[in-house]
Amino acid sequence: MSPWRRKNAALDLQVGARDWQLCQADRVLAAASFGSLDELAASLASAPVDPSMQGARRMTVAVHAQWVRSFSIDPPSGLRGLAELRLLATTRMEHLFGVDSQAWTLHGRWSPSRPFVVTAVPEALVQAARALCDRIGCRLAEVTACWIRALAQQPPPLETQWAAILQPGVLTVVLLRERQPVFARAMRVVPGATDAQLRAMAEREQVRLGILGGKQVSGLHWIDLRQQAVAVPARSPALGRAHDAARRPRPFALPAPHHAWPMLAAGAGLAVSAWFGATQLAALADEHSALVQRVAQAAVAAPKAEPARPPPRPLSLREVDALNAVARRLNTPWPDIFAALERTTPADIALLGVEPDARQTRLRGSGQAKDPQAMVGYIERLSSQWPFVQARLVRHELDEKDGARPLKFQFEVSMPEPTEREAAR
Repeated sequence: MSPWRRKNAALDLQVGARDWQLCQADRVLAAASFGSLDELAASLASAPVDPSMQGARRMTVAVHAQWVRSFSIDPPSGLRGLAELRLLATTRMEHLFGVDSQAWTLHGRWSPSRPFVVTAVPEALVQAARALCDRIGCRLAEVTACWIRALAQQPPPLETQWAAILQPGVLTVVLLRERQPVFARAMRVVPGATDAQLRAMAEREQVRLGILGGKQVSGLHWIDLRQQAVAVPARSPALGRAHDAARRPRPFALPAPHHAWPMLAAGAGLAVSAWFGATQLAALADEHSALVQRVAQAAVAAPKAEPARPPPRPLSLREVDALNAVARRLNTPWPDIFAALERTTPADIALLGVEPDARQTRLRGSGQAKDPQAMVGYIERLSSQWPFVQARLVRHELDEKDGARPLKFQFEVSMPEPTEREAAR
């Protein structure tokens, strides 16, 4: 590798469970250990900066799964824009992990129509990496989880729907659809666990989800990151070609005489062609101006006639119903309804999904409760809160596969018509 390539290679900060390394190409420029996020920020702030780092233009950060929170989002119908999708993600994160979403930075392939995975990185870690970039003089290009980078660099076959990324102390099981993660869960690994035990953990996770059962366990795509670090993304080859061209002797020297005559002839030909094209373009512009003037004079002299308007056609019942459905959907205040649902949901209830139905002015949802009393109390509380009219329990079942044996249930909430809502408000 040439010194020029090494000098301009991107920096890669790899944050592990208890240590971090700042790499450039195949070299480790700085490293330190830490026990908390505060110690991580302090060690990055005191990291030495040598001249070899200042040649880099960008930095990427890969974070161990211990410091990342990953969860899936199944967007309900009726969302309006990215702001409501991010609000849904922050609300789900707070319900799942019991943390303040303001202290985390959320990343994901945001989509209002298909499920996707959101990864949350502590804001303190992002700010510490950005401060290190300011000291070095480069930009922070990417902050991602190690398991996402590993999937991007070692993509599984298209027919594989499950992947397992093994890091020191953590096993991340991922469900893929068209190589895009739609579900991810990180599980702690006991020291000294064998490969058979790790595969059994992944199999139990598949069976627990109940999506594909245990049929796809044999086709699980394994990525082991315990003995190897995640590689730094490759640089663009165009920079290398530009550097090779700049190293040629006398890059700004004039061409030899036997090479100059063809170039001069080609330049003269281009100049003649340009002059001829400019002349033709000026003539066409004059003809166009004269034609526009004649058309304007003819329009002034011609009598003005209004086109005949067809008589109005009465709307059919199907068209009236369609217009009413569109008006009902536009007049439904979904942000207020979602906000009311969040305020009504207590801490002992976890919402798993919400699906609005503007056509029938109702809301379907699924949740998880610790016991039947909490579930029944939640349904009764929904029935007595504005803007909900009536809530009913559709079905419920006890999750025997989970050790805590939570109670999963589905419910349906009716809402008033737009005119009734305006009168109630």
